[in-house]
Amino acid sequence: MARAFENSYDIEINTLNYNHPPSMENGTVPYQIFVIDLGNSYGRTITINVDPGIWEQKNVSSYIVFDNDFVGPGFHIQGDDAIYVTAAHEFFHAIQLGYVFRKKDSFLFELSAVWMEDKVYDEINNYLYYLDYFFSAPEIPLNGVSFTIPNVQKHIYGDCILGFYIEENFGTDAIRKIWNLMPDKTALEAMDQFFRNRGSTFEEEFVKFAKWNFFTGERALPDFAYNEGTIFPEIATEKDTIIEYYHDVANAGYFLTAAYYNYRPINDGIYRISFSAEFPNHWQLGVIVWDDSILRDYTLNSGDSKNLDKVLSGQQIAVIPININRLANPEKIYFKEDPEEYSFVLRKERSSANTIKSFEISKSYPNPFSGAIGFWIKKISEQNINLKVINIRGQEIDRVFIGKLPNESNFFHWENVSLKSEMSPGIYFFRFSDENFSETIKIVYIH
Repeated sequence: MARAFENSYDIEINTLNYNHPPSMENGTVPYQIFVIDLGNSYGRTITINVDPGIWEQKNVSSYIVFDNDFVGPGFHIQGDDAIYVTAAHEFFHAIQLGYVFRKKDSFLFELSAVWMEDKVYDEINNYLYYLDYFFSAPEIPLNGVSFTIPNVQKHIYGDCILGFYIEENFGTDAIRKIWNLMPDKTALEAMDQFFRNRGSTFEEEFVKFAKWNFFTGERALPDFAYNEGTIFPEIATEKDTIIEYYHDVANAGYFLTAAYYNYRPINDGIYRISFSAEFPNHWQLGVIVWDDSILRDYTLNSGDSKNLDKVLSGQQIAVIPININRLANPEKIYFKEDPEEYSFVLRKERSSANTIKSFEISKSYPNPFSGAIGFWIKKISEQNINLKVINIRGQEIDRVFIGKLPNESNFFHWENVSLKSEMSPGIYFFRFSDENFSETIKIVYIH
């Protein structure tokens, strides 16, 4: 245990150059740590001479109480690893209190303390446990506070993802430089000042941060977003679905939140998105066209409409409404106001009247089907066509035909015996395309 605190002291103060906790008198007096049975708690950093009614005070002394065994149902991490990360976490709280004690900024206290665990003990990755609280609930505000709702209370620990975002974009020293601003500024003001000193703003970085958070887990992409993003959880989505021609959304969200919608077009074409919000200055819309890389990245303001250029089947469109409202009224962080409304429309633009189709398709029959399903295709001009079957996630499950149609009228039937055991009952699509045009037909498979 002593070794864990000595290592935390060495890295946090000697390597990362944070200030000593006030009670150490610049390192000349030992910091007090008491080992007791805390039940299901790892440790606590206790303030000294702070009145319970005080919400803000600078240069606060403290001591740490530390659990004596780290054993019990409340401990997600136990043994030496628990000792190491708790020492790093609680000792950083002691350092933070030397800058300022401010209750409404508890989110920055906790997010940077969890982030610090990884700086001192990188190999343990305890922060991954807390990320679930953030990624499973993006509708909870970054700085939201609740002492009664468990997920909100723990969400601020998952906010550590913001610490990693700041570090990867601005360097490890960035967190310390933000804390240097904390005695005279709130957490959001300090971050905004730090970003402005580097040619950005809090709002701009929060939009980018929200976009990064979509590309984790199986959606993680090379050369984009977090270095360790493949081991992060995936952000909860409001909707992840195919889009044929049109989809509209009307919803609401709190300050400093984001919502995530992902669309899988089954038709090639130009897609257009329009965005509006109840409080226009409080919202922006992130839109990203992607497959195995970021193809195009857009940011819309309320009232904007934007063509997304040509989107191909197999590519995806992530739509992210982001509330960038940096609230001045601390009472609002307790969810005392209603969420703010937003809406967007994503639609496929009609093909130009000059576009010449090379084929026409009859309705498929029988539909729904349990065995074979058939349809006619009429050849209009000589072009290669591509016919495949896709599922509701836009994924190809079978290729039916590729090449030039041999006859004026061509009958096709599909019965993929090899896929029958793997196909679940539900909605699928035939997708037909040539060099300039694509069309889909919905089919329903039943047992």
